[in-house]
Amino acid sequence: MTTDKQVEWLREGDIWPDTEDDELRTRLLENGAIGPGQSGLRVRFVGAIVFRGRTMAALPKVHASRSPEDVHRHALRAMRRYRQWAPTHHEPSPYLNESPDKGPVSTLAAADWLIRDFAAHGLLRRTEISHEVNGGGQINWRRTIESTDVVMSRGRPVYLDTITRRSESDNSNFATRLHCYLLERLSREYAPLLDLEPIVLDHEAVERLEALPSIEECKARLAIEQRVTYSQRGMDLLAMMLATIESLEIETELGLSLFGTSSFYHIWEVACGRVFGNEVEIWKPFIPKPRWISAGGQRTESDTFIPDLVAELNDHELLIGDAKYYRPAMPPALRDVPGVNDVAKQIWYKDCLKSEAQRRSYSIIQNVFLFPRDVEQMSLLGHVELPAGGERIDAVAVPFLDALAIYSGDKPHIPQKWRERLSIVLRMLP
Repeated sequence: MTTDKQVEWLREGDIWPDTEDDELRTRLLENGAIGPGQSGLRVRFVGAIVFRGRTMAALPKVHASRSPEDVHRHALRAMRRYRQWAPTHHEPSPYLNESPDKGPVSTLAAADWLIRDFAAHGLLRRTEISHEVNGGGQINWRRTIESTDVVMSRGRPVYLDTITRRSESDNSNFATRLHCYLLERLSREYAPLLDLEPIVLDHEAVERLEALPSIEECKARLAIEQRVTYSQRGMDLLAMMLATIESLEIETELGLSLFGTSSFYHIWEVACGRVFGNEVEIWKPFIPKPRWISAGGQRTESDTFIPDLVAELNDHELLIGDAKYYRPAMPPALRDVPGVNDVAKQIWYKDCLKSEAQRRSYSIIQNVFLFPRDVEQMSLLGHVELPAGGERIDAVAVPFLDALAIYSGDKPHIPQKWRERLSIVLRMLP
């Protein structure tokens, strides 16, 4: 990632300085990007932040040896993937939203969508149709017959002149000019921060807008364009252009734009599911649901807990995994570990699935907490017992950036290799 603007690097979980700008602190508090924590306000956000000319990037809480630019790139790509394939039971981040019909779209999210849409489809173009005599286009026979002289040759009509159709791009079309304006402006300001290639349109003959028109004019003129647009891409693009103008107006006043999430733990959950090849859907029917019974005897089942991850490690080992986006410290300085509710829940999952696992010839059920770490290979961190000497759940470090790269599709992946490696790690238990 290269940018002319100086990027200020933050990290999720770090303390927000008391000396920071009061207005920025207020805006970030209002949007949930920072929040109360131990020893004061802490960063609660992963992604890109722009505030009145300042450019910031908040990295995931996992400390990594790679450059901040590389970590930011991995996080961005994972968040884009998550935006497209987020489980329906997850609450979506408003600062990743790219669908105007689902709510406001931040300027950074709009820039991300517009730049990637341009890379895939190019500039919005409108065609201007005209006619000329003896041109190189398709002959318009109706116009030719009506407006040119005919010569008879051997009893057959011959037209020495023909009227042909000419089509060329309308470089003065408002929607095309507005699209060009937004691409050049947003690409210049945000493409590097979003790890996207800047857009250069110097070769385009489109008449440039000197400034962004009023939102009222844009709405009126884009409404006309929408009435004559029939392709899905065209309709989506016009809707996003209008959403972008609205967000520019709002965020210019507030001074703040965000692209990212305050729920990066959701991304770690689905990344682990991708890495190990999640098969939880197969096992969900064996997780009981609470049954409520009225005094009159009427019965209704309610929602239940669902494991993050269930997968076959090999033909005799079954994995039940809980992806924990924590930075744990093992004894003697125990810190930031799953609570007793999480421990008890994993034990309950094992108890629920035990009979079906045995029926399918799994003789071992491995219960594991999966923590993100800056490591090359999976390794054992420790384990927890409940009660002491009773059921055991192992704590395993999983290579953080590799998992994100696999999830986002940037790295080749064979789930079985990760399963085999985890099985080996668990066999090394003391």
